[in-house]
Amino acid sequence: MGDFIASRWTDIVFRSYQHASLVIQSVFIATVIAIALAVLVTSIPKLEPIANTISTIGLTIPSFALLGILIPLAGIGAVTSMILVAFYAVLPILRNATVGLLGVDRTLIESAVGMGMKPALHERGCSGLSVSVAG
Repeated sequence: MGDFIASRWTDIVFRSYQHASLVIQSVFIATVIAIALAVLVTSIPKLEPIANTISTIGLTIPSFALLGILIPLAGIGAVTSMILVAFYAVLPILRNATVGLLGVDRTLIESAVGMGMKPALHERGCSGLSVSVAG
């Protein structure tokens, strides 16, 4: 086992780097998508139950089934992997961001307006994201 690892050490390091890079990029993309969707969902209250249902159903889809659906569309490779990782990362981030944005107290928003914060910033944005990140 040690000889195998020693003879392929550079390949193992390179592939580990590729894997970490793919995961970090996918989670970053998923975070951007999920936060944008959470802001949209919280600004249009009718979308909240739909987003919650989609995120709940999406987490029940087995990863091999989704992989089987994506291979004919995107092929085998990094693109398919990024789509899968981003898909499964968006769902919990969306749920947490939505809960965080909806958990902002109205008095905080009124205080922000009273202190002169611009509407684009105070509309659940600054406070809600801190609540979302906190868990």
